[in-house]
Amino acid sequence: MVVFIEQDQQVIIKPTTKWTDICGSVKPIYTKEEVRKKIREMREKW
Repeated sequence: MVVFIEQDQQVIIKPTTKWTDICGSVKPIYTKEEVRKKIREMREKW
């Protein structure tokens, strides 16, 4: 949900929901261990 605010001849669109309210609402793509493994691999190549 968003709110439209008219200000100084502009329209500002702001979300009405804080991002912290929706955290965890989407299934993660990778597990924590998969992320850690990928970071280790990338560091080794760097």
